[in-house]
Amino acid sequence: MSDSIRKMNPGNPESVTRDSRLSASSWIRSFFLTVLVLAVLLCSAAAFVDPFFRFRVNPSYQLDGTYMCSGLIRNYDYDTLFIGSSMSQNFDMNQVRDELGGKPLHIGIGGLELPELTDLLQLSYRSGHADRYYICADLYYFVDVDPPRHIPAYLCRDDILSTLRYLLSHEVWFHYLPLDAGLVLLNRLGVSAPSSITTASAANIDLLESWKDPYTLGESPVIDNWAAGVYVVSPVDTNGLYERMTGRMDEFFDALDFTAGEHTFFFPPYSSLFWYDARGIGYYEDYLRAKRYFIEEATRRGAIVYDFQAADFTMDLDYYKDYTHYWPEINDWMVERFARGECVVTPKNCSEYEAKLIANTDQFLADYADILYGEDSGAAFKD
Repeated sequence: MSDSIRKMNPGNPESVTRDSRLSASSWIRSFFLTVLVLAVLLCSAAAFVDPFFRFRVNPSYQLDGTYMCSGLIRNYDYDTLFIGSSMSQNFDMNQVRDELGGKPLHIGIGGLELPELTDLLQLSYRSGHADRYYICADLYYFVDVDPPRHIPAYLCRDDILSTLRYLLSHEVWFHYLPLDAGLVLLNRLGVSAPSSITTASAANIDLLESWKDPYTLGESPVIDNWAAGVYVVSPVDTNGLYERMTGRMDEFFDALDFTAGEHTFFFPPYSSLFWYDARGIGYYEDYLRAKRYFIEEATRRGAIVYDFQAADFTMDLDYYKDYTHYWPEINDWMVERFARGECVVTPKNCSEYEAKLIANTDQFLADYADILYGEDSGAAFKD
């Protein structure tokens, strides 16, 4: 049989194989084209809604500081950045405008870790908005070598792959985009969104992650929760703690651009109950030594450091909701100190602040001895 006859023969195995290959190739091309078109549509929809403000600050979205903080740092109109953990969540930006001037942005994220703080500061440097930085210097930042992240790393990066990751992320598509798209639609139709949904008005951005409203403050709930173990000092590996903390401080300082603007660090005023527990667990001295090192290195690099941890009110639990978180009026007091230049700590006077903190802790132990050492107090440690 000739070759031409074999090629025309539909039963020819070679012809069937060739057709199968063409069919498979066509299917693969169609599949990838469909995936590409779908990806483009998904990315376009996510970019249009932009739930985490990566491209623009939108006027009417639900707020979530963990996911939106990077977008606000990129695109919000500000020249002063207040940033830190839950210790900084209750700053009043109207007071900041009145007493410090400028256009402030408030980023307070509960449980913020050092890599996230570093990423957000570097993102702010790249954005070019701020020339003043007020940075909460929680000592726990420097304890763990590899802490867990709360803010996805891709949100703080500017490369194309990170942008694509954002546009196709499950956080966008399954958590935020459907509701935000609904809010956009309601806004365009002139319909008011339900009052239960927080929208990103300028006032609410000022209050991003503020926790002051739902909580009861005062000595009784603080002691009761502490005694019941609701709030306890996080476990700390005290082996080589000082060296580990100072090493992480060096890495942190080296990652910052102190030429980008005025850097102000502040040690937040934990209650004396925190220091009592820290003393019992065994990292009290290392924390105090690490504070000294931080002050020396920060001031050597041209930063300003405030130490609020020796304030007299730290002995009064009526100013707290637990043994570290203080009521909003304390944040107001801190802004007043910033405006007046009070409580600035330097290598020359840091020993005075440390002595006062130690004296406050001792006085607190004397004042609360019955509660701390009582049979039913739940106290785990004694001097």
